[in-house]
Amino acid sequence: MDKELELVEHKASILIDALPCTVIPQSKTVVIEYGCAEWLSGVEEQRLMQDIVLLKSVGMRPIVVHDTHGTGQIP
Repeated sequence: MDKELELVEHKASILIDALPCTVIPQSKTVVIEYGCAEWLSGVEEQRLMQDIVLLKSVGMRPIVVHDTHGTGQIP
């Protein structure tokens, strides 16, 4: 089996097990500061984007802002 497919199946299994214990805040806005492309490999960056899509798919409202200050913190 493809390793990526195995990883997806593993993540899905964990999410299914955790779902009954999880309260997903519908319509909750989440701000994600993202400006560290030089720190992430292409694979890591793709995983981050997949996580952002997951937040959107469960009803949250992710907002991605670019870190223009280089501090790693939103002022």
